[in-house]
Amino acid sequence: MNTEKVRPFTLADADTQQAAPPVPLAQKWPELTPLDAGQSLCDFPEDWGPAPLRDYAAACAASSQTLPCLNIAAVLAAAAIAAQGKFAVQAGSGYEEPLNLFLAVVAPSGERKSAVLRNATRFLQAYETEEMHRPEKGFERLICDDLAPDDLVSVLARSSGRVGLISNTGGVFGSIRRYRDAGTAIFDVYARAYDGAPVRTERRGGGEVSAPHPSLTMLLEAVPLLPMSFIHGRNPKARDFSAHVLYAVVNASNTLSGKRKATAPDIPVSIAEAYEAALRRLLDYRPAKAQALMLSDDAEACRAQFFDWLEPQLAGPLLPLGNWASKLSGTVCRIAGILHCFTEDEPAAQPISGLTMARAASLGRCFLQHAQVLYGASGEKRTIEDAAYVLQKVAGLEQITRRDLYRACRSRFKKANDMEPVIQLLCEHGYLVETVKQPPGGHRSSVVLFVNPQVTQNK
Repeated sequence: MNTEKVRPFTLADADTQQAAPPVPLAQKWPELTPLDAGQSLCDFPEDWGPAPLRDYAAACAASSQTLPCLNIAAVLAAAAIAAQGKFAVQAGSGYEEPLNLFLAVVAPSGERKSAVLRNATRFLQAYETEEMHRPEKGFERLICDDLAPDDLVSVLARSSGRVGLISNTGGVFGSIRRYRDAGTAIFDVYARAYDGAPVRTERRGGGEVSAPHPSLTMLLEAVPLLPMSFIHGRNPKARDFSAHVLYAVVNASNTLSGKRKATAPDIPVSIAEAYEAALRRLLDYRPAKAQALMLSDDAEACRAQFFDWLEPQLAGPLLPLGNWASKLSGTVCRIAGILHCFTEDEPAAQPISGLTMARAASLGRCFLQHAQVLYGASGEKRTIEDAAYVLQKVAGLEQITRRDLYRACRSRFKKANDMEPVIQLLCEHGYLVETVKQPPGGHRSSVVLFVNPQVTQNK
């Protein structure tokens, strides 16, 4: 009797050493597109907020020839960085929402995401540099780039608990694998800083560092594969993190690629100055504790109307979005508070108006539709989840046969044919290219799947 244990198949066993037909040199790898790129995305409203924010976002969109939704998301993040930790919306008896947000600009390469982030946050960087040279005011870090969990807690502790994380490399989406030793700690830090719950960590040299009232705003740029690997992955902490993020998405239905002009207008100086003055007013305001923002009767009526519209859908068409959709009512209150701070000179002295809450609700509906594209609620959710699973298996490979791919994924697919719609979807969206390998000597041919190098680059 043979008692030798059979070792499970892994991708290290994949039959990729044999000669395979190269991808033709003339073939240009296509850009990766979201797996649910077929859904048409709505335009964000033109009258979405107060003039300093609204006009600047529109001017940035025209100057960089990028979608308005991307610039609105980026400007909204900059506004949140200026207001966070200083005000909180009283949305009910004993219930309040802080003003920090997590936002992500999600688009394929070539959509000028970096220009969007640069325009929206240029003044924040200038303001931080200016404050650094005024030690009499007591310098506090305003913004940071991608940080490990322990370092982020330290920055929050040194900055009165308020900081903005701005990353054009995907931020947590792109760097989580670097912090694998931290387990789920990185997600816990982000979640607690989003909610304003205390965060703490041990110093490397001993002792503890903590931020009792943290307020973290994130502005990330990412290609679609990065957030989708979180949304459709199996790590519940990663999925929960994704549910905190507002997404502005570019897909095949709204891309400006191929439609741009050789020249574009500059951002008018007057509009830039108005935007910077509005940010400076909030940045210079540093109360000892967060001030309460009350809702007017009209704002409360608008909030209730949005809640009543959203709630029945959570167990129906929005069920695939899970926690993302259930957080949207609270997120709309946060957006309303931010818009209010840039509408009133003394935000705590006036209640939030019905118009401001209506604008926030309109933005909420737009962000909802963009999230549906990434979550796959508009298509076959299971197929998209399966595709994300397959991408995790092939990331890092140049090629793999269909047979070896099925052997690596058979814990998820009962039969090889079950993978057919998944492979077809990945080929249609540029992730894989399928060719036939014909070995010499009349042996049986096999199908080889070449992996788009961008899958590994965006891993």
